[in-house]
Amino acid sequence: MHTNAELDEKAPLRVIVDDVNDNAPEFVGPLHFTVPEHCSAGTVVGVVSATDRDQIGTDHVKIKYTLVSGSDMFTIHPETGVITTTTNTLDRELKDNHVVTVKIQDMNGAPNGLFATSTATIALSDINDNPPAFMKSSYNVTVQEDESEKLLLRIPVQDKDLINTSNWMSKFVITKGNENGNFRIVTDPQTNEGLLYISKPLDYEKTNDVQLQITAQNVASLNGSSATWQSIPVNVNVEKVDAVRAGLGQQIGPSILTRDPPTRRALTSPHTPTTFSQLFSQSPGREQQTARSVSFGLLGIMTVLCPVVLLLLLFLVLAFFCLKKREKLQLYDSGDTGGIPLKANTEAPEDSTAWEY
Repeated sequence: MHTNAELDEKAPLRVIVDDVNDNAPEFVGPLHFTVPEHCSAGTVVGVVSATDRDQIGTDHVKIKYTLVSGSDMFTIHPETGVITTTTNTLDRELKDNHVVTVKIQDMNGAPNGLFATSTATIALSDINDNPPAFMKSSYNVTVQEDESEKLLLRIPVQDKDLINTSNWMSKFVITKGNENGNFRIVTDPQTNEGLLYISKPLDYEKTNDVQLQITAQNVASLNGSSATWQSIPVNVNVEKVDAVRAGLGQQIGPSILTRDPPTRRALTSPHTPTTFSQLFSQSPGREQQTARSVSFGLLGIMTVLCPVVLLLLLFLVLAFFCLKKREKLQLYDSGDTGGIPLKANTEAPEDSTAWEY
């Protein structure tokens, strides 16, 4: 027969503490997500994670996820916390960041459940949905027929995509009018402008007008947009070079020597006189230009010789007046002799003491 005391010593006593829902759920991990702009509806943005310190397996830790704000463009799964898009109209160029308020509540969202709220930031990454846009609809530029490697035009463009990315950086192409390779176009890396150069001289006699078509593209391909690359016309007017400037006058004339500095220095050097053989040896070969160029060269030589001739004439005039002046002085020195100069007495005086007897 066992007593109550013996039973108390041998039987274990288990005390079960019933969990009370006294801990609100907490957010775990960052609440910053990124999704491409113009993504399709249903695209996963990210997952909101939460935890609850109450007893596992009870409704105290069963969390329900809801969006307090931002439900017009996003939605969240009530059990997993996965955020997805509800539209394909997210546009980074209009709004690059969206802030939504997330609510987590235990007891599976029951009214008596504890809850917490926080904001999640959803950033939109850029896609190339905006082609470069020209500032003007067309351009006109003038070039002389003998020019080359000269900047003719700067073509600015606007691009709404993210600056300094391949979606923003422009790439210009001459799509028409450059079959002979007279032009080239590059991109200014600082301003994103197109720089149009003349790379080979044009011939006015062959063409005095060139119609180019410039297309602006991006380094990256277009994506998520129905837009296409834009093109504009560029009219290049070719000017004929004046024959005097094209011939020897351009190289020799002191007043219009603006090109070929080595030739100018050689011809104007005080130690290198210019001869007529040099003038004719530098003829471009065309008869008309040669005749005009030689005449211009002679004009330049006459311009140099005229001052020398004038100085020589002035010297002769002064010499003539000096001779006249000298003759007048001799006439004045003749005294009252009627204009006959007196004969100088060059004989030595007699020594009276030497001839006395």
